[in-house]
Amino acid sequence: MLKSIVNYPHHVETILLFIEPSRNSDMTLHLQAAEALSKLLFALNRIKYKCLWPRYIAGMQELEISYPEPGMNFRMGIYLS
Repeated sequence: MLKSIVNYPHHVETILLFIEPSRNSDMTLHLQAAEALSKLLFALNRIKYKCLWPRYIAGMQELEISYPEPGMNFRMGIYLS
C-alpha cells in the first residue's frame, strides 16, 4: 500500500508530461513523453493500451518523418494545416 502511495505523484507527473507537449505543439517532446507513459501503462497492466500504444508511437514517429515542415501545427496527435 505504501509503495503505491509513494509512486502516485510519479504517475501523475508522467501523465501531465504527456499532456503538456500536446498543448504546446512540440512533437518531439510528445513522443518522448509517450514512451515514458508506455512504461506506466505496461506497469499498470492496461491491456487495451498495451496492444495499441506501440502502434500509436510508431504512427506518430512515421508522421513526424513524413511531414517535417515546421509550420504545421500539432494538436491532439493530428497535424492540421
